[in-house]
Amino acid sequence: MVPRDALWKSILEDLFEPCVYFFYPEEAQLVDWSRQPEFLDKELRRIVAKSEAPGRVADKLVKIWLLDGSERWMLIHIEVQGYPEMSFARRMYDYRVRIKEKYGTDVVALAILTDESPSFRPSAYIERTWDNELIYRFRAYKLLDHHPSSFPEPDNPFSIVMETAFYSLRPNKLDDEGLLEIKKKLMRNLLKRGLSRQRVLNVLHFIDEYVHFGESKFQATFEAELDKVFKIEKTMSTYELVLKARRAEARKLRKEAMVEGRAEGRAEGRAEGRAEGRAEGRAEALRLAAANMLREGMAPEFIARVLQLEVEQVMEIQKQQNSSSQN
Repeated sequence: MVPRDALWKSILEDLFEPCVYFFYPEEAQLVDWSRQPEFLDKELRRIVAKSEAPGRVADKLVKIWLLDGSERWMLIHIEVQGYPEMSFARRMYDYRVRIKEKYGTDVVALAILTDESPSFRPSAYIERTWDNELIYRFRAYKLLDHHPSSFPEPDNPFSIVMETAFYSLRPNKLDDEGLLEIKKKLMRNLLKRGLSRQRVLNVLHFIDEYVHFGESKFQATFEAELDKVFKIEKTMSTYELVLKARRAEARKLRKEAMVEGRAEGRAEGRAEGRAEGRAEGRAEALRLAAANMLREGMAPEFIARVLQLEVEQVMEIQKQQNSSSQN
């Protein structure tokens, strides 16, 4: 099971442009999307270290450029909040102050509130002392308030991400049969949009991991539906490869745990030999998956995240591929 914070951080980065169009359709048209947005995760961690709050889902600080002919740039601060927090508005203000101090530029703050509390609606931080008053307002999007039928730009792939998150909230929770139909509908909608292979992979991974079935038979049915689609749509074979590789790896780990439990008391040398063999098999399967994804043109950083490898390992496989192609 992939942690939700990792899913959010990954999808916000992979679908950043659709995300901006989802929340800021007019302003997004002023952005120079020919220039790659710059994600400042490490800088954000250093800036807000004193304001860290446990349990936060994800946040992103992103540098973008506009189409006004100048080199002026902005920072868009996206906050995904998965639980009620009394100090949330103050923390948003602290982020803004520290970002402004360091970069000296405008900050656009967006809070995507994915919690289930109807009363938790922070959108401003206010300080009053005698006749002095400070008010900091920021955009807050309460997912609980927005049914998917009201989403803007239904062709935007980020709307599928938000719809998936919507049905994860307890007030909107479906039984397994209803969830299966929703997941199948989201998958069909995604495949109709003519997206790149990598974007389809990213969103399908989010759909598959973010909301889980109660009974395993429904997960098996959904996987069978994926297999059926991919046998028809050959261009999606990379997703099939990666998804099956990760599930096969999970099944292997579970089986190994059972085997190792039953094998207690057996000769230590034989057990170590089997473990080494299994480890080598897992490493080779991941290497082959990474090599295939590299041939599909996917970025090493993305491959490392999906396969849970180090970026250096993927870079080494890429180096070996380049060396073989030159010989």
